[in-house]
Amino acid sequence: MVPPGTASPLAEFASGLFSTGKVVVRRKVDLTPDDPQAVMLLHEAYQVAIDEWIDDSAAPEFQPGMALEALRCLYRLCHALVDRALSADEVEAIFSLTPTAPANAAEMLSADVVLRHLPALQQWAKSLSSEDPLLVGMPAFGMRFPLSSVGMGELPLPVDLTILKGHQGLWQLYIDRVIERQDASRLTDPEVKAAVRDALGSHSTLAPRLALAATA
Repeated sequence: MVPPGTASPLAEFASGLFSTGKVVVRRKVDLTPDDPQAVMLLHEAYQVAIDEWIDDSAAPEFQPGMALEALRCLYRLCHALVDRALSADEVEAIFSLTPTAPANAAEMLSADVVLRHLPALQQWAKSLSSEDPLLVGMPAFGMRFPLSSVGMGELPLPVDLTILKGHQGLWQLYIDRVIERQDASRLTDPEVKAAVRDALGSHSTLAPRLALAATA
């Protein structure tokens, strides 16, 4: 961890996100420069994710650029969530700065280190107002990052799962997450539906609604 009082705004944000889940956002900070402190924390969090979720021998390589862009994006979204003085146009502008869709498994997982919090952010925005400007851009953003957006509910179009299906570790993580978050909207993909059904097996009582949807 970065010593207290020496952290950049992004590193301070990342430190809170990974240690306690409580983050600090500040007005008028420059998030564009390279940030070695934040990258160090992201790399550490990535390794924790690998240890928990994926066989290390098959783990994709950490992509610091994608992870840092995802962190900047989450910072801006959290700022929009708490700063109610931002206009709808200013919130919309945040989504124009979001990262492009991952090109491979390494970028997908590197972004997920922070973007796995997207569903929680969406729920917080809904709890503040059903017309919160953040809710307008979240679905399209979630489609770019299908691993991270599990739990957001139905999205405008089917998500592209090509990258996840091409990496056994990420595919298993995705299926586990669909079950954990009981996101039945992801069962529209036949392969996901079959994988969820097989994974639940005789343990359908763990996720009864999802199990019922997977056998329909």
